[in-house]
Amino acid sequence: MLNAKIIGVGAAGNKAAIALIKKGIFNRDSVLLLNSTLKDVPEEYKDNAIEFGTVRGCGKERDIAKTMIMQSLHDKAVDLDSFIEANDQLVVIVTSVEGGTGCGASSVIAQYIDQVLDKNVHMFALCGFEDDARGMKNTVDWFNDLSEKYVVEAISNKKFLGPDKNRAKAEELANEEFANRIGILIGSEIVPSSSNMDDRDLFKVATTPGFMTIETCHLGKLKDQEQFNALLQTMIDDSKSLETEQSAKRFGIVINTSSKAMPAIDESFDVLVKTYGRPFELFKHHQDVHEDDYINIIVSGMKIPVDEIKGVYKRFKDQFDQVDKSRDSFFSKHDFNTQDGDIFNTSVGGFDSDKIKQRSASFFKGFDTKVDASANSPFKNTKINEEL
Repeated sequence: MLNAKIIGVGAAGNKAAIALIKKGIFNRDSVLLLNSTLKDVPEEYKDNAIEFGTVRGCGKERDIAKTMIMQSLHDKAVDLDSFIEANDQLVVIVTSVEGGTGCGASSVIAQYIDQVLDKNVHMFALCGFEDDARGMKNTVDWFNDLSEKYVVEAISNKKFLGPDKNRAKAEELANEEFANRIGILIGSEIVPSSSNMDDRDLFKVATTPGFMTIETCHLGKLKDQEQFNALLQTMIDDSKSLETEQSAKRFGIVINTSSKAMPAIDESFDVLVKTYGRPFELFKHHQDVHEDDYINIIVSGMKIPVDEIKGVYKRFKDQFDQVDKSRDSFFSKHDFNTQDGDIFNTSVGGFDSDKIKQRSASFFKGFDTKVDASANSPFKNTKINEEL
């Protein structure tokens, strides 16, 4: 229903964008992969990728990425003008917020799309595992770079960790969650029915600036509204989004169930209102086209989750304060004088050509090397011979 382009920035962003192609939600020509190194991009997706800058990997330093992407945009090495078309209604930029390339370059790309191309920007953040102070600093700095004009989504990789603490699996699940959410956002699962949310309704929900969350609740065989509300609450409790306050501006709700099951749907959606706030507009769509009953919910226009960012900042400070930042005392003290032991040295010195020349000149200084060819003794006309 909505025309959109996807830009995956950095290694994590590339993997998430590729997940959209694999699931068939986006065609390859609508996806662009940007990175300072393409070593992690599978060969089959290299045609969708651009390697920018002169540094291969930014080592978590986002300022390097900012400088390189700015130069690449200026030189048209990264040509967003050609990639983004006139009929595109929004551009989704997906990135990790802990690494260097994605965290740094994504904010510059967003500014360019907003200010130069005048397109709606949807920033999708993959928050990390918070292993080190640098990653948490980057996360806070990424949120500081946001504009009030953007739509912002954020999910947390660590919320996908299971009992086995398998991080690769958590990242895979986060990419799948991202792909499912973007599919809902553009209306890929919506089909015409008697109770429609039309293109304009979806566009309004999808492009309302502020924080957004997109959730899915699987309904099974509903019995009554009490069960429905309990399922909604479980969905909220299990959300992988960052938490924010009650500040929603719009709800977009797609209900896929039979008409017989509709009486069990509490259409006041009080559970959603208690969590996300009372929206200014609520758009509903009812259809019965998929085997499984479910409800998809888009909540838009909320405030950025400042308490969550404060928590990351506090954890950054706690870890940063534990890092030893003092000067190495070894280089400021001279307590280790071992010169007395030099009397036992037997080394003869290095083979220094300049010193050899100096010693050679000193050695031959007292010699007169002019030899009288008629003399029998080779030393006849030398000072040494005279002394002898």
